Amino acid sequence: GCPKEKCHLYLSGVDEESFRNSRFEGDGVRSKYSIPEGVRLVTYLGTIEERKNPLAVVRVAKQLSGLRDVHFVVAGFPSNQHQQIMKEARGLTNLTYIGEINDADKIELIRESYLNILLSHMEALGLTQIEFMYCGVPVVTSAVGGQAWLIRDGVDGIHVDGPKDIIGAAEAVRILVENPEMRDELGQNARKRAENFTLAKMTSALSRRLSVLKNSY
Repeated sequence: GCPKEKCHLYLSGVDEESFRNSRFEGDGVRSKYSIPEGVRLVTYLGTIEERKNPLAVVRVAKQLSGLRDVHFVVAGFPSNQHQQIMKEARGLTNLTYIGEINDADKIELIRESYLNILLSHMEALGLTQIEFMYCGVPVVTSAVGGQAWLIRDGVDGIHVDGPKDIIGAAEAVRILVENPEMRDELGQNARKRAENFTLAKMTSALSRRLSVLKNSY
């Protein structure tokens, strides 16, 4: 029942300082986790749980096992889909499952990625997707919940037909791998969009809105 003019959407934004100050120690995230050099990385980063559906990413990797110079990475805290991931990923030479990683590794992995992929069953928005976009990485998404709003189809990434659309997701990855100019254009758009969702900008907008509401009473 609250009037629309008294509502304000405060999103989880990108912590620019974390990205600006992050320094990876060692030879690099690829070396640390035995990820091949010289290949484009299609990365899932999130909890290894059924809701986020990383198992679908493994199945996309299976579909694209013959696609050269492409490697899938699945990273995140092990949860209720961990055992299935371990089982289905066994024997796949184009996928590395690295489990939980620290913040510095996460930022380095995002920067190394060619694409981000998320085939969630449910998603409120997706801070991780904003972080990939902030680094100029387009997103292949199931477009559920806030993902449909955050990632504009054909502008910042590609929407597929829901979380079960393995074939569609595989085709989206193939298209962007075979058309690097298209990928780069989507990545540039993604970066510009994500720049609107930094913590500094979100907090500044909230502060201004609170001042307006305070003065209206």
